[in-house]
Amino acid sequence: RSRKLYQSILRFTRIYRDEHGKFQRDDIGQEYSSIMTEHYGDVSVERMGPKYGLINRESMIFVVFKGRIAKDDLSIMICEQTTQWSNEIKKFILNGNVIYFNMPPFPYLCINNIKASVIIYYKNQKIHESTYLYMNFSNEELSGLPFNESMSDIDISMRKKKLSQDVVQSICCMPLMPKTTSQNKPRKRLNSKLT
Repeated sequence: RSRKLYQSILRFTRIYRDEHGKFQRDDIGQEYSSIMTEHYGDVSVERMGPKYGLINRESMIFVVFKGRIAKDDLSIMICEQTTQWSNEIKKFILNGNVIYFNMPPFPYLCINNIKASVIIYYKNQKIHESTYLYMNFSNEELSGLPFNESMSDIDISMRKKKLSQDVVQSICCMPLMPKTTSQNKPRKRLNSKLT
């Protein structure tokens, strides 16, 4: 029979010596403890990334947890205050203490750059909130950004691109995006057999 710790209780029984010196159990005076629950320490988020992505497509996000977690105990919400848009992440992969999920594209593509909140709940309790930056850039604009320069150099060049300071702070650690390859597929050639 399988036993689960969270369903266990302790039973305390008094023991006394009878007139012959033998130990006897006092089954009438038994006491029970509260129901025990498993506890492996507090659950928290150590790291989440990346904290940016293109506005019109999904981006893979990872979250590293501290503590023991179960997939059924986690829930993730994406919220944006200006448009009142929200989305619950229903599909994510749990691998040890790391989860992976796709950040959904932002539904309003007419906006240049906008911040959304990623809120993580564990057992219906909010344990983490982080900002995610949706960016409306083409790949050519991203590949032209000076990611190897200092923060002050990035600040100057980003002002030329008419971005706000909070966008600059979020973009300073972005990796260089490769230019897109051509989507044209080569034509298949028919092999003709000579007879």
